[in-house]
Amino acid sequence: MSAELLAVAEKESELGKFFFTVVTATTGFLLTAEKMSAAPKLDGWLLGSMLLLVIAMIVAVFMVLVAPPASDDTLANRLRKRRNKAWGFFWTWLIGTGLGVLAILPQ
Repeated sequence: MSAELLAVAEKESELGKFFFTVVTATTGFLLTAEKMSAAPKLDGWLLGSMLLLVIAMIVAVFMVLVAPPASDDTLANRLRKRRNKAWGFFWTWLIGTGLGVLAILPQ
C-alpha cells in the first residue's frame, strides 16, 4: 500500500508542476497584453485577477510539494485530497483568467 501512496504523491507533484506552468503563462500573458494596450492601467478587475492567479499559484506549489504519507493515510483519502486541490486550482485559475480577460478587453 505504501508504494501506491508514493505513486499518487509523485503524480500529484507532476500535475502541480503543469498547473504552475499554466498559471504562470496566463499571468504573464495578461500583464503583457495590458502593458501593450493604448493606455495601460492597473484597475480593480486586473488586481482581482492577479490575486486569484496568485492563489492558484500557491495551490499549484502545494501540489508540487510531496507530503510523506501519514500512518493512517489511505489511497482513497490521498486521491480525494488530490482531486480537491486540482478543482481548487481549476476554479481559481478560471475565474482569475476570466477577470483578467475582462480587464484587458477594450471598453
